[in-house]
Amino acid sequence: MKEKNMRCGTGELRSDQTRLPRVYAYFTCDYCFFACKSRQPTTNGVLQPEDDTSDWSLDELLNFTVEGTDQFAKIFVSLMLTLGSGSPLKTPAWPTISDVHRALRPLQADADRVGKQVEQFAETLDRHCNDTRGKPQDNCTHALKVVNGYRRIARSAVQYLQEIHAPEKQEQATGSVETKSRNSYGYSSHSTTVDDLERWQQEEQTWHLLGVMLQVQYPSQSPSQNSLSGKYLVRPTTELELNQYSSESEVWSQFLAKDDQAWERHCVVQWLKTCAMESAPAIEDVVRELETDADRGSGLCAHSWLYTKEAIKGKKRLRSWPQALAPDSPGIDISLRNADKSQSLVTQLDPDAVTRQARGLEHQDVNYERAMWLACWEMLRRGEDWNCIRGWCQDHVENWRAIAVRQDTHHHLFSEGKASSSGTAAGWQSRALWRKVCALAAQSNGADQFEAAVYGAVSGHLPSMKKVCCRWNDYLFAHYNCYVLGAFDEYIARSLHNWLPHSLSDEAGLLKSHMTSGNRAISGKQFVTSMRELNSTSEEAKRPFKLLQGSLIGKSFNEFVRNNGTLLLQIMNRLGSSSSYAKFIQKVEKSQAEGRIPVLIKPDNYQIIRLVSHICLIYKGLGVPTPGAENFLDAYISFLSRAGKQQLLPLYASFLSWERAISCMAREIRLVVDIGERQTMMRLMKQYGINLERVLNKQLRMSIERSQDHDEKESGYQRLCILDSKKQGEMRTIKNDFMGSAITDDQHDLINGFEWSMNSDPPEQAQSRGQSNTFQNLEQLVHALNALEAWQAEIIKKPRDFDMSSPAGKMWRDSLRKASESIEEHMQPLLRGWLQYPKDESEAVVFEQIREACLPEVLLAYTAMMNFSAQYLSRSYLLKSMELGAMIAAPESDLAGCFVSSKRMPEMVDALAVTSMNMLVAEEYGIGSKKMSAKMGLWGSKGS
Repeated sequence: MKEKNMRCGTGELRSDQTRLPRVYAYFTCDYCFFACKSRQPTTNGVLQPEDDTSDWSLDELLNFTVEGTDQFAKIFVSLMLTLGSGSPLKTPAWPTISDVHRALRPLQADADRVGKQVEQFAETLDRHCNDTRGKPQDNCTHALKVVNGYRRIARSAVQYLQEIHAPEKQEQATGSVETKSRNSYGYSSHSTTVDDLERWQQEEQTWHLLGVMLQVQYPSQSPSQNSLSGKYLVRPTTELELNQYSSESEVWSQFLAKDDQAWERHCVVQWLKTCAMESAPAIEDVVRELETDADRGSGLCAHSWLYTKEAIKGKKRLRSWPQALAPDSPGIDISLRNADKSQSLVTQLDPDAVTRQARGLEHQDVNYERAMWLACWEMLRRGEDWNCIRGWCQDHVENWRAIAVRQDTHHHLFSEGKASSSGTAAGWQSRALWRKVCALAAQSNGADQFEAAVYGAVSGHLPSMKKVCCRWNDYLFAHYNCYVLGAFDEYIARSLHNWLPHSLSDEAGLLKSHMTSGNRAISGKQFVTSMRELNSTSEEAKRPFKLLQGSLIGKSFNEFVRNNGTLLLQIMNRLGSSSSYAKFIQKVEKSQAEGRIPVLIKPDNYQIIRLVSHICLIYKGLGVPTPGAENFLDAYISFLSRAGKQQLLPLYASFLSWERAISCMAREIRLVVDIGERQTMMRLMKQYGINLERVLNKQLRMSIERSQDHDEKESGYQRLCILDSKKQGEMRTIKNDFMGSAITDDQHDLINGFEWSMNSDPPEQAQSRGQSNTFQNLEQLVHALNALEAWQAEIIKKPRDFDMSSPAGKMWRDSLRKASESIEEHMQPLLRGWLQYPKDESEAVVFEQIREACLPEVLLAYTAMMNFSAQYLSRSYLLKSMELGAMIAAPESDLAGCFVSSKRMPEMVDALAVTSMNMLVAEEYGIGSKKMSAKMGLWGSKGS
């Protein structure tokens, strides 16, 4: 038979591995499964049953390899390629290797987008584990280092994607953006989008937030600022005796040192400012629309209210007034109006004229004013230093506006313990008074909403800030900023009340102005919940990154992981029967999904799953339990496997519980088909402390269970189907190519399952003489079937005009003789003692079922082969056929029982009767004659 290259999964069998019947795998599979199910597992002090399909120890599982028999391993892999059964196998619900490869296309797109990041995350994690192995984890120094490492990876991705998509982000409406080709990060011009950039920005911000919250949550364990590459605030610790001459910087430092909640929220405010600085568009882009409406060219550098000033000058020239116009001048309300005559204009140009006179400006100047305050608000929101804000105002000839934001208390360089150039050396009394004035200004009816928001940010007035908030971060900034400033003023009133000026202590003073600054009793978790209920932020608040950031801020990360992990597992279990996602092994109790954290993490959102998984590992390193973390890790391992990152699996599986790590690796290693990669995987599993023996046993049992061809309740096996149903001359013929070359998906998995176990190291291979004999018997059956198919392949090659004396006839007879001798050789082991040595009664039942399904069909085919070979080779084949009948009928024979129990003895009797008749015909006409062929009526004679 011609040798063929047969594909198995994504690998390829070598050309020297001949195509052998899948029947061996079929019966081996069922035999192994029956053995697993019928044997009661024993515990050795370590292994315990999980459920109805408990794990067994190595001695209790199937032992199927033979030491030192490479040929056996080769045949054992090859034998599973076809099945001689007449009916197709049932397709298991469990996704097979072919299912996975059909689904790899979209997953490969994900893998292209992540580029090298998944490997960089794994390297950082592995390096962290090596650095901390054997060291006490009594502080968060190492945790912050690994967080900074993850943040740098995300930051690098952001910087690269910004080079590609920054123009596209600005001109998304036109789409006229040039992209760059693939670089070392693995991205290509067609594989990334602006959405990828935004997601990586969100991830980088989340890592930064995690570092901030770790420092807040572990204040006594925080390392010095110089020991970290990340930019984290260091909490003031210097104890100073405050007095009436203390600078506000000193008072502010003491306030943050003593108020834990204020310190936490101050850190969150600084994080929000950093996020806005790094991700928001340039100030010029923010004000561009208003700048256009202001109608004075680019840059807003023209002096003040140009159009209102021109209207006032025109009115003065018309009336010939040398002095300034007064708001109570006769007829001024009618004569001095804006261009569309809808509102009276101010008569003076000082900044307070609009509120003082209750008059308006020209439309262009209104937009100019609004653009200026919007720019100031954006700079405050991004945490720009006062010197930067002052420089911007000077460039736009609006120096006075910088004075308002000079008093932002958050600008103190408290960590340095000295005054800053922004004026922190000023007395705390004057600064407190300024905040009171700004709070009143924020509540002024005539102020523009952005002007009010600027004053609100400086003073801590929440309602004025909320009017300009439109995103989740903006609302959080407004609430937390107002809380910190309100708490600071309360600290001043409580700690420095002896030196508090009367102007700040009356009923309408300090505390009165902050009554609406934020509810001190509301927690971070309550605020995050309220953002999901607010119309303007509800959609954004339910996005995965905001859910995660909110859980960190609200200290509900455990609840987030538990609920989303549980529901994620349930979703993937449901997808297991109809998609490329493997059905997870663990069962889920619905009662575990509790709490109010919404569940919106989908199993295809690999980035958030990776992010949550690594955060869980960081908390695990700190000794903080995170229920549900293993579900995220399991989902991430599943993604890595399907994205072709199999060598990363042992690292992440090592963080799972012992039993779950075994189940997870057993589920995923079936996708690894390359022998070299398998050896690497086994080495890595040993390196990370995963029980390789248990993994191989588990994956084999899973492969067998998925490959079941019959219901467990049914007994027996489908018999082999070698002979054709039609008869010619009273003798049934052997089917051409009865084994076929097709292979089902579940057989791919079964092949890989056995290959994995055979690739294990000799110390890990179970040795059992009884089972070695059993599998050797099954191997003998495979060789016999292979020989029968090869013989039939020679039959169809018989020359049409056959002549025994011609060269072609002689060549064909030689080939047929070799094929017939091969059958005789491989049939001998089946005739005596085949599968006759079970180790117990349950195995004896299985053996008998296999014998009934196989031996009658094989021996009938053997009889048919000898009858035909006698026509062209020698009459001795007919004698051998009769000897076979005598062997079956012998009292000591173990073959007759198979024919009787399978109710096929009449078929054998008929075949022997035909053989007897053919002996008479051969004696009369001789070998090879056409008359003999006609009298015998054997298949192939008509074609000759």
